[in-house]
Amino acid sequence: MNQTLYNNFSHLGKIENIDYRLTENQVQILEIKDLKGHFIQITIPDGIFEWFVDVFDRNKNKVHSDWTEHYGSPIDILTAERQSDIEHFVDRILKGNLVFTEGSILSEFYKDK
Repeated sequence: MNQTLYNNFSHLGKIENIDYRLTENQVQILEIKDLKGHFIQITIPDGIFEWFVDVFDRNKNKVHSDWTEHYGSPIDILTAERQSDIEHFVDRILKGNLVFTEGSILSEFYKDK
């Protein structure tokens, strides 16, 4: 695991209600408990500019999955876009400004962006 990550979200693991881990395959995982009791997992694979969101209820049943991608721009722009989007997404969840309501959580996020 000596490879440098395109994006690094380890600093978010220092925030209350967020757990961070990096897998041996260079996949970053953020686990967030939101204000309504949902458990939100963000999976960020390195080397491709996609990220995935899974929402679990209080009983750890998966109730929603979604994903998005960044494409078409030079790699430095893709990197900056994904870093900004994920940090903004996490911030909105923690502030209670973005909650899972049975629709697409990422569609709601990008609608207001």
